[in-house]
Amino acid sequence: MTAADDLAPAPATRTSALLAQIARPWPVRVAMALLATILLGAALAPLIAPQDPFDPATFDLFDNLLPPGGRAASGGRYWFGTDEQGRDIFSAILYGLRISLLVAVTSAAVAITIGVIIGLVSAYAGGRVDALLMRIVDIKLSFPTILIALVLVAVLGRGLDKTIFALIVTQWAYYARTVRGVALAEMGKNYIEAARVGGYGFRRILLVHLLPNCLAPVLAVVALQVGGAIALESTLSFLGLGVPVTKPSLGLLIANGFTFVMSGRYWISVFPGLALILLVISITVLSDRVREILRPSERGAG
Repeated sequence: MTAADDLAPAPATRTSALLAQIARPWPVRVAMALLATILLGAALAPLIAPQDPFDPATFDLFDNLLPPGGRAASGGRYWFGTDEQGRDIFSAILYGLRISLLVAVTSAAVAITIGVIIGLVSAYAGGRVDALLMRIVDIKLSFPTILIALVLVAVLGRGLDKTIFALIVTQWAYYARTVRGVALAEMGKNYIEAARVGGYGFRRILLVHLLPNCLAPVLAVVALQVGGAIALESTLSFLGLGVPVTKPSLGLLIANGFTFVMSGRYWISVFPGLALILLVISITVLSDRVREILRPSERGAG
């Protein structure tokens, strides 16, 4: 055991205490239960969904535009109704959740990796490297997120991979700015100086000593950005610039039923919209709780 390892805080203990503190208020527990239910439903969609909304052979055109609770020609019921193609709205929501979560989580994972690396390097290197990287971050953050995403998907075209790429570009700077701020505070602590004196290399100091102690504040940004990514992907899909029609996300489901709302067939858009709202709200409640814990001054202000 080296001196640097002795002086470094225990990240595992800190993370466990943080998770226990997050789940203390009952609204947060409700949000966690709701989010767990949504994630479980999306993961088990092929097992619990009555139809496969991506396979036209599984739904009947004669069952089109049935209201919630409507009876199918085969004798079953559509508790969430059907759309103009006879597609079960409940099944479409479960599969739409899978697409929305896939896009959001994948883009967030890549953006976190890029942002964390840039933030750590910027804080550790300092000087001109720090100034250059942070000016790039400032330029990125000066433009509205939706504007950058719209320009990228308009240039690249529609597609699942192109939507993920657009979301990565819009998110990485937030992680870089957050990690850089936390890392600058950690750089002045004794365990970093001990690691340098002990002759540890650049990579070990960043990954073994600095990175674990910068992760806790990033949790709040991660939760918030994942919720924002889901909302942004839904916005792009609603505008017809997101995922293709062969893989409808929640935003595309809402857009498909928008033309039927004025005719009284509200369920085609309302139920996917409610699923999107519940998903984003549950994530937002968790992210607000994490930010409240990490910034106690906000707790008193609230």
